[in-house]
Amino acid sequence: MSRKKAIVTGGTSGLGLACARRLRADDVEVITVDIASDPDIRFDVSDWTSVESVAKKVGAVDILVNSAGMIESPMVDATPPEGLEYIRSRIPMQRFGRPEELAELVAWLASENRRTRSPSRSRRRR
Repeated sequence: MSRKKAIVTGGTSGLGLACARRLRADDVEVITVDIASDPDIRFDVSDWTSVESVAKKVGAVDILVNSAGMIESPMVDATPPEGLEYIRSRIPMQRFGRPEELAELVAWLASENRRTRSPSRSRRRR
């Protein structure tokens, strides 16, 4: 079986970096792209000409993790602490997820071991 290939945008920090590391741990060939730090390929995902050029250069991929962008934003910065607490209270685990946790989900979704269930299969047969 051939090795899977992934592109991870924003792959040099935060969630993108965590996903790249986790996929590499599963022996996935990972190509990081970013405008910062030291990616495998440096380019701006908002520049469509660059996107097309990289797509031609890299070829077909099995996994695409699109995590380009910043977590910190004026909206989050402007949210008062009580607003963040309200958001947190609506999350079942009562906390925000960490990049490594989300990377585990990405790796599972990309794996051969995941099981998918359709609504028809999840119904109990009587």
